[in-house]
Amino acid sequence: IPMPNSWRLREARRKLAPITKFTSPVFVDLSKIPKNVGTGPGSRPILFIGNHTIYGLTDIPFFVDHYLNKRGVLVRALAHPLVFAAGQTGAGTGIESLGSLKVSPRNLYRLLANGNSALMFPGGSREACKRKGEAYQLRWGDAEEGNGSRGEFTRMVLRAGGLIVPFGAVGAEDNWEIMADGDELVNAPVLGGMLKKQFDKMGLSSDPARRWKNSDSEGSEENYADFMLPLARPKAMSRMYFKFGDPIDPLKDWSGSKGSGEEREHCSTLFKEVKASVEKQMDDLLRLRSLDDFENTPKRLLFEQASDVRAPTAWRWSNGESNFE
Repeated sequence: IPMPNSWRLREARRKLAPITKFTSPVFVDLSKIPKNVGTGPGSRPILFIGNHTIYGLTDIPFFVDHYLNKRGVLVRALAHPLVFAAGQTGAGTGIESLGSLKVSPRNLYRLLANGNSALMFPGGSREACKRKGEAYQLRWGDAEEGNGSRGEFTRMVLRAGGLIVPFGAVGAEDNWEIMADGDELVNAPVLGGMLKKQFDKMGLSSDPARRWKNSDSEGSEENYADFMLPLARPKAMSRMYFKFGDPIDPLKDWSGSKGSGEEREHCSTLFKEVKASVEKQMDDLLRLRSLDDFENTPKRLLFEQASDVRAPTAWRWSNGESNFE
């Protein structure tokens, strides 16, 4: 898989810099991730798995930029084709310039086979297109789906001999108040019919993030709503927080064979473990955020303008630098 154009990568990061300064993202426990993985051919691949934030536009740029700054490794994110279409119209966030690829089993396999670092959101468009009351909730389906669609990533990482690193992201959901969600919009008189026709015209009747074994129905009312971004109004800009869980090694305690019932059971267990860890990271961040004296944006910006340093957090002072990176 070719690397993104170096000039476009620099430009995307330059444009992201003011937003990064404004939101002052906090990354916790990056030190848990081994430094000798996901660096390219010959190294063990790594797949980051996390929760998709509302609209799905803030998590990838901040994550990729920070990891590149700290580790010198470009994480290749897998994103929905709609995001690339938005980028062509000028409405996107430059994630293609940051090395993102269209989500598909083939692209994930190519990244893992080449020892790369990859980033994926099993919740797909359904998780980015939040419904009312769904802040910081995963929409990955039931645990048994580890044997199929959304959990197929566990099998691919297992066969590639890679690592899975769960992470949680908190902050974006608090920036918006949903006025009308996807369910309400696609079922609205006149407007709903127009939206469905447009989705059919674009060939987006099912989510590529879930199209692993053609196990999802297409063209249903629920799937139409899965692509409908909520109509929301902005609120006060919240600080962004990311937290990494312990790496999960699919090869640990594994001695089965490819395609066996034992493999299916093992992957289902891995799926549950990854999902539980992502939920734990979000819960931890929501608790830690309450300890951050600079979560409030105006106060944080005043401090950073006056001191010319990034605003610290309460747990940074109490626990030391090792878990604040």
